[in-house]
Amino acid sequence: MTLGAVTTITSLARRLALSGVLATLAGTAASAQVPALGPRVPAWSPSGQINAATVVGDALYVGGLFEHVGPQTGTFATVDVDDASTIGAATVLTAEVGAIEGDGQGGWYVATRPADGLGRFNRIEHLRADGTRDPSWTVPLLTGDVRGLAVDSGRVFVVGFWFEVNGVNRRHAAAFDGTTGTLLAWDAQITETLGRSGPATLSVAAANGRVYVSGVFSHAQGQPRDGLVVLDAVAGSVLPYHAQGGASSLIVVGSRIYVGATPYDLDLGPIASWRPPTVPDPPYAASATAFYGTEFTASGRRIFAVDATTGQRLPFGPIALTASPGFSAGVSALRIVGDRLLLAGGFSGVSGQSRTNIAAVDATTGAVLPWAPLIGPGVAHLASQGDAVAVGGAFTSAGGVVRSNLAAIDLRTGRATPTTPSIPFPVQALLRLGDIMVVAGGGGVSALAFSISTGALVPWGLTSDGAINALATDGRQLFFGGTFTQLGGLPRRYLASLDLATVSFTGWAPSPAVPVQTLAVSGDTLFVAGTRPGPSGTFTTAASAYQIGNGVPLPFAPGGLGPRVSGFGFAGNRVLLAGSGLTPSDSLRWVDRVTGATTGPQSPIDRVVHSVSQRGGIIYAAGAVTAAQVPGALLLIDAASAAVLPAATGLGRIEPTLVTASDDYVVLGGRFAAEPGDVPISLVVFRTPALAAPRQLTSTVAGATVTLGWQAGIGASGDGFAVEVGTTARGAEVGVFGVGTATRVTGILGAGRYYVRVRTVGTSGLGPASSEIILDIPAAAVPPGTPGTLSASVTAGVVSLVWGAAGNNATTYVIEAGTASGLSNIGVFATNTVDTALAIPAPSGIYFVRVRAANAFGVSGATNEVTVVVP
Repeated sequence: MTLGAVTTITSLARRLALSGVLATLAGTAASAQVPALGPRVPAWSPSGQINAATVVGDALYVGGLFEHVGPQTGTFATVDVDDASTIGAATVLTAEVGAIEGDGQGGWYVATRPADGLGRFNRIEHLRADGTRDPSWTVPLLTGDVRGLAVDSGRVFVVGFWFEVNGVNRRHAAAFDGTTGTLLAWDAQITETLGRSGPATLSVAAANGRVYVSGVFSHAQGQPRDGLVVLDAVAGSVLPYHAQGGASSLIVVGSRIYVGATPYDLDLGPIASWRPPTVPDPPYAASATAFYGTEFTASGRRIFAVDATTGQRLPFGPIALTASPGFSAGVSALRIVGDRLLLAGGFSGVSGQSRTNIAAVDATTGAVLPWAPLIGPGVAHLASQGDAVAVGGAFTSAGGVVRSNLAAIDLRTGRATPTTPSIPFPVQALLRLGDIMVVAGGGGVSALAFSISTGALVPWGLTSDGAINALATDGRQLFFGGTFTQLGGLPRRYLASLDLATVSFTGWAPSPAVPVQTLAVSGDTLFVAGTRPGPSGTFTTAASAYQIGNGVPLPFAPGGLGPRVSGFGFAGNRVLLAGSGLTPSDSLRWVDRVTGATTGPQSPIDRVVHSVSQRGGIIYAAGAVTAAQVPGALLLIDAASAAVLPAATGLGRIEPTLVTASDDYVVLGGRFAAEPGDVPISLVVFRTPALAAPRQLTSTVAGATVTLGWQAGIGASGDGFAVEVGTTARGAEVGVFGVGTATRVTGILGAGRYYVRVRTVGTSGLGPASSEIILDIPAAAVPPGTPGTLSASVTAGVVSLVWGAAGNNATTYVIEAGTASGLSNIGVFATNTVDTALAIPAPSGIYFVRVRAANAFGVSGATNEVTVVVP
């Protein structure tokens, strides 16, 4: 077969591709290579928002608005009642916790809000003492919302808003076997008088073979009850005791039960001596001698105690709470443990002492005790048994160390290092200058710097009348962008530069029209973008560029920008703008580096991009999950081709607001959830993807002269390429030749057969090899040899073919496919490369496939035939 026949085959392949039967390698190989990130790195996480991150070797510096960093424990954790530094094993829970009760054997029953989109606490988990799920427990299926849990007589009692459990009628109260989770026949049959709202059950307590249920209802098992019923824990029968209920709290202590803030004996007889001058507000706790609650004062929420018998105020506290930054101080749970009162909620201090969302005070005096676990915001529930205190809610981190708005995390151990100072403002930007890290953010004191090696602040800082949002450097100047109009005591509107040699501001003051959100240096150019909000939800967004050195504005002026430009990427004479609404349907736009005019090729996506980070020829883009076009919220953009591919994070639905990439790590930050309904986490770290193998190899041989060409692989691009040449398969006896960033090289080889591959070069060494080429020197004027054994596999409708390389200087491979053995009626097409692998999508059917090699002198014999079945 002549070269002309190969051209005809290629033409036929185009027709087949258009018909959707098959696709050629040129378009398919890239789209089939979905890059995966490296393994996830276990790392402590800040307790709040992350706005900036940078990696220095194996240290990750994160800045934002937070009070501590700690292990990502999930939404449930246990703390030793005596040693606050002892945090129990991390749990499997990522959904918000709605109620907790101990099982009496070191484990816990926990109600959670699962990722089902319904927003209800309708899943009851049984966790063992080590935090893992109990494999013998069958999770009940409830149709509504759990409000309370209680345990007695080997049974778990659950109340809330629902009508069925496991498809069986159980209105608002049910009981389960404490070992297996089996639904029991116990049935309170809670109902409400016709015409009144409800019914609903709000709380449950169990002790001494009795179960107390309070809520909004009029009958239980057909017997009149005014919102409070007592039932036998085993038989389920209604016991003959009456009192008014409706309370959202029931607490049994010794011979008393508190219904809300009203005490009764266990037969619901009133306590005649109870005459409180002030009725406490919830939440409540009780001991044998005192009852605890809260009150609101002009200075905020505080906790006080009354006598358990008389209701008179005791000389206890009161306990005043200090609000966490950006929040109102509040208490969500109280719990008596021995001689201590534990409190949890949203606070950063208790009676003037620093405490993070959970604390312990002396139950008699109210004196703050040294027990001080570090729990992230969102603590809602407390329970205890033995020496363990269980904590649940919407937090994701328990334990760790105090860090104010800045932390360094050793990615080899995952733990925080001690080498960061406390920062008195929310951090918006970080920039490394040798051993110095510059930290910038909110107004007032808005920029500081510290030594990376020692953690000590350096004697330098800036004040401003607005925020510093972005930092950039060319090694000689430090550029600041933000919302300020005064910086370091000088008039500087939105943009300024500092001479690093003299540590003084330059005279450059361009005063852009809009506040600056992002900066980037590329070569001798500073790129700037920002946004000004306008009336009725409108925005004015602008991007500009300046010549570094003289500060002269450049003609770079892309028009028609949407609400935000969040970052830049670069590829030769093109600049990528990332953000939102940058074209009528996309949030990425490639523009000319000089003029800002839109230029191809483009990277079409239909989602908001919050952040970008470039590593070599790959741009990482993190953003919203709003697109059906390309799944996933982390994208890899090949800067040279503008191709967009989703990165497989393995986390399900995520929506990071920050991404930064180094040679070894990819960091995602923000407030995002692994699955819908999960509590947001703030930090995920991956190893950098393995270097991508070069693809689309081509080769020609003219006498002793060999010319090779290839394309960079889709994925981590590295710093250049190396050509391996050997005299045996997969060998490199002739040598490994670095060729820089070139993707087309020419060289001379002596007579003989050679095996050639190309690898990507990175800071950590050589990446995976391309397909291997067999070159025969000098070239005989004959067709190539028959390719090696062909094999095929099918995954999700994509057919992957792999075969051995052919000798005698093949320049392309030819794929033959037919509906029966030996036929080629489906199509015959050339790959136009010497890659020995091909991935193509195909419709359902049975295909008979062979491969041949071709060069200017003809086509080889066929490989073995494989039968491919696509379901």
